[in-house]
Amino acid sequence: MPPEAPGFVYQTPAPLPSPMGPTTVYQAPRPREPNIGVGVRGSALQIGRDGPTGGGMGALLRFRSRPVELELEVGRDRYQDTDRDDTRLGASLYVPLVNGTFSPYLVAGTGVNFSYFGSTGDQLTQGFLAGGAGLSIRLSNRFVIAADARYMLRRFFDDQALVDAQPLPGSGSDGRDEAVEGRLGAMFYF
Repeated sequence: MPPEAPGFVYQTPAPLPSPMGPTTVYQAPRPREPNIGVGVRGSALQIGRDGPTGGGMGALLRFRSRPVELELEVGRDRYQDTDRDDTRLGASLYVPLVNGTFSPYLVAGTGVNFSYFGSTGDQLTQGFLAGGAGLSIRLSNRFVIAADARYMLRRFFDDQALVDAQPLPGSGSDGRDEAVEGRLGAMFYF
């Protein structure tokens, strides 16, 4: 500020008017996060320690409700070393541990296998509970790939005599078994 002369008052000049008129700032709303997803999964299964291995594919429908996701699944599993095919209907709850490009998560699920045994021609119904953990990689806001491992407890609901008549390597005498499943999936959200 320059020194004041006697009888002189220093004033700051007024800002020049904008040639565009008054300025108004607007904040755009944040884009809506996609919350419905469709996808596919591939999996590998091992029943017990000495039981058969298998592989499968499935279609997925997922609903995102932060912080968790609910997944519905229909799939087909085929086992090696035994004449068994399963049609699987299930539901899983995904709980992310952190949100970001790389997101570890916990998963818990339940469902039903409709098991067809080609050697006997019988179809049995098997319920399952599953729990595990995995890692998802967000490639964009709409596309995610994920891999996880699940431990499954399974039990046939049918009459024990019918269960005993099936070739069930790796299953206990009470129609129960345990399985480990590794999954790889891709999901597109819209």
